[in-house]
Amino acid sequence: MKIWLLLIFFLYSFPTLIFANECKRFFPGSLKVIDGYPTFAVAKDRFISLKCPNNKKIIAYDRFKGLCLFQDTTKKPFYLAKHRTNFFFCKSDKPKSVTILSYPSSIYPGLIKESVKKRGALFGECCHLAGVVDINGEWYDVTSIKKLLKKDTKHSDIGIRFSVNEKYTVVKRVDPFVNSPLLPGDKVIKINKIKNPTLKQVRDRVDSCKVGRKIFIEVKRNKRLLSYRVNCFKRVGGGKVSDTFLEHLGIWFDKNLVITNIDKSGAGYKSGLRKGDKLLKIDESLVYKQVDVQKVMSNYAVKKSMPNSMLWERDGFQFFLSTTSI
Repeated sequence: MKIWLLLIFFLYSFPTLIFANECKRFFPGSLKVIDGYPTFAVAKDRFISLKCPNNKKIIAYDRFKGLCLFQDTTKKPFYLAKHRTNFFFCKSDKPKSVTILSYPSSIYPGLIKESVKKRGALFGECCHLAGVVDINGEWYDVTSIKKLLKKDTKHSDIGIRFSVNEKYTVVKRVDPFVNSPLLPGDKVIKINKIKNPTLKQVRDRVDSCKVGRKIFIEVKRNKRLLSYRVNCFKRVGGGKVSDTFLEHLGIWFDKNLVITNIDKSGAGYKSGLRKGDKLLKIDESLVYKQVDVQKVMSNYAVKKSMPNSMLWERDGFQFFLSTTSI
């Protein structure tokens, strides 16, 4: 009996005991640091990283997750974890046991309990790669890696941002460009066939909905139960991409609401906006962060209206743009 207990203890301690020496020897060249980012072999001549490296052939890039699959050589790629297990964070060859706070859902990363403040990976028993981690403790799991290996970077949206309120998943924000029947505060009672879905289940079902199809949602609004079939469309914002709802106009922001990318065929560019322009105000509402814009725009969606004007700044000069011209 004691021998079996010792064996079980050894197996569960396996990554901590042998990773430093055996994993790097057993998987030669499967961990490389390129352009300052750790990269991990996930298939033959296929590596994954949280940044696309220079001078490498890019196989697939998911901009909403910030995950990049590229080509490089390795003799033996890491095994991919098949199930949830004990997780260990590994920046190089020194594993550290971690506690998972949340698992990834759709385009949103999971979170580990304590920020490791380093980029790296999560491993399970016997050196199985379980996910990649950013410096903020945000991580994506094997499901995201396998999807990228299939070159699948498609994501759907319904113009709703969800959150958790007590035991319910609720509608938090509504996209004014979508004309959604849902309202902030609606409690999600059912999505497709799933009753009382978790936040992860709701996000995953929306994300996997095919563009052009509809998704069934039943909500509780005050004491009323309401059922809707909501249109799914191609996602334009969220995750690692700016998420202000103004992405529909072909403009994307940094965290300080400076335009970092603009579609030359979009309404924003055609109205005169350019990279480097900064958004200051929507009608009479001052905005400082992306969440401010999202909140203001969601309020207009509830009223089934749009703002009249927006105040912008370029090289110290401020100017208004009428929303009818955007």
